[in-house]
Amino acid sequence: MKKIAMIIIALAALGVIGYASYLNLNNSKNNVQLSPSPTITTSNTPEPEIAEKYPETWEKYRSGSLGISFYYDQKMELLENSNDPNEPLRLVLMGQTQSLGTEIYDGLIMIFNSGTYEGDFADFVASEHLKNKNEPTTNEISEVIGTGLGNLTGYEFTVSSLGEFTHYYFRDIDLKDNRYVKISTLVADPQEVGYQETLEKILTSIEFN
Repeated sequence: MKKIAMIIIALAALGVIGYASYLNLNNSKNNVQLSPSPTITTSNTPEPEIAEKYPETWEKYRSGSLGISFYYDQKMELLENSNDPNEPLRLVLMGQTQSLGTEIYDGLIMIFNSGTYEGDFADFVASEHLKNKNEPTTNEISEVIGTGLGNLTGYEFTVSSLGEFTHYYFRDIDLKDNRYVKISTLVADPQEVGYQETLEKILTSIEFN
């Protein structure tokens, strides 16, 4: 009789233990922590606008005789003179106070020329510098300094005579021939309207054809 009672008690205990395990399992399932989904953020910042390199009033000019092309402001006067080997092309921008037929005191002038050189390019520019130094109208002349614009490499020096002209000599480092372009420039900007910036923009646009 005692054995039967002990068996009944053992079975009851097993039932209680089993039930408790079942409840724990269910609670564990209900308490599972799910990882939160990653937050996806979208940017509403617009793509930066591509600034136009040249204003609408600018256009590209190509010269077959000079073998170059460049952009310039159409407000400038472009003068072609194939009969003058020293000044085949001239760009002029006159300021509001500039008078016709006088030296430039309010404006910008650019005189283009081109040719070929023999030997070393630096030696050629040095000889050009010496020629300008020996001109009777030359009052003062700077040293030759190196300069570069994009694919163009070259030299410049400034001459003070009938005005203060800066002479640029450029060649294209990608070309195998000995072509060069010379640009003589004079800038007078008493009103500070940005003639120097205009000049630099034209110079940086020059390409050999």
